[in-house]
Amino acid sequence: MSRWLRESLCYCSNVHPGATLSAMLDNVRQFVGPVQAQRQCENAAAGLWIANEALKELQSPVAREAFISCLLEQRLQLATLNGFPYGDFHQEVVKQAVYEPAWDTVERLEYTVALAELVCTLPDTVVQLSEHGFPISTVPLGYRQAWNPTRQNAALHTLIQLVKVFRRLESESGRRMLLCLEMEPDCVLESTTELCHFFTEHLLPLARAEGLSDDCVLRYIGCCYDTCHQAVMHENISESLGQIIETGITIGKVQISNAFRCDVENEAQARTLLNTLSEPKFLHQVKIRQADGGITSLSDLDEHALLKSGWQNRFSSAQEWRIHFHVPIHAAAFPSAQLHTTQSAILETLNTLARHPSLKPCMEVETYTWHQVQAQKLEHADTDAPFDLIQALVDELHWLERELMQRGLLFAPE
Repeated sequence: MSRWLRESLCYCSNVHPGATLSAMLDNVRQFVGPVQAQRQCENAAAGLWIANEALKELQSPVAREAFISCLLEQRLQLATLNGFPYGDFHQEVVKQAVYEPAWDTVERLEYTVALAELVCTLPDTVVQLSEHGFPISTVPLGYRQAWNPTRQNAALHTLIQLVKVFRRLESESGRRMLLCLEMEPDCVLESTTELCHFFTEHLLPLARAEGLSDDCVLRYIGCCYDTCHQAVMHENISESLGQIIETGITIGKVQISNAFRCDVENEAQARTLLNTLSEPKFLHQVKIRQADGGITSLSDLDEHALLKSGWQNRFSSAQEWRIHFHVPIHAAAFPSAQLHTTQSAILETLNTLARHPSLKPCMEVETYTWHQVQAQKLEHADTDAPFDLIQALVDELHWLERELMQRGLLFAPE
């Protein structure tokens, strides 16, 4: 039943700042390679984020050779690309900018195609392909707040263009690319039902009108299942994954990630939570389950979003808050801050994968807010010991290994 090797597990390099090629290569040498080396893995998987600026530099044959040499010297194989952040993911303020450009623009199409073309030109020695092809995760069309039918129609036609490009690339290179739409709170595709409806009622019908079969579209467009995102949405993970499978959408990539959750009983507790977790760089969407089962949304964990939502008028009993804030996957709680996590969603994802032997998505840990967690002293509030990011990433991967092993999902050599 074992479906994953230790060498096939990776973490996403978007935790490391660096939008240029030189910065990206430095990150591979200083972090990605050493993490896998400390795990005693050779020819191990690498999950990279390549910003558009670095990608443009890689159009040069000399730069591309430097990239290949870097992977070879670190004994890494590229297993997946995070094509979600287009620009600098570590600028001073990111927030909603992470969703731009959206899928209704030529810029998003060109960036994604360039990522795919890069993979198709790399030698076999530095690429790790899965049976579903090579997964490239991407934005869930765009941010919902500014979306409209015109943009939806444009995005649909852009994705159809992408299918045709990926079909051509497979014909020319023999490598199948798989675009993986990644659901996220407050985006056009935030729930599993919305994702499946998008495929069955919008994308596939348009593709048929364009002369493309359902099989063709589903060969090149699937989904990236982020465990943090769907946990924040208060979804039943087993039912969610089952719905995607039933719809026929390929789960090309699972991002193993964790979020905060806590019970809030009054306004004072809510403001304490705000003071504890609010930070200026990333967007931290909040989904609050009321006592009656209804969901209230906060666009961000800040004072403006709190007041705008009117949430404080809804208190009758404890509310369960789930916060889009990626935290270490092996943390079930942060006792010093009286916070729990959605780690159970990760475990249920692994349980569901164990029940579906045909599934073998790329497995990538994505905790990109390690620096924010450390800055707020949430994990080790009682120590001033220096933080070791390499060891932290290794610890996450070791935890994932143990959980996979317990379910018979990780190959264990004799």
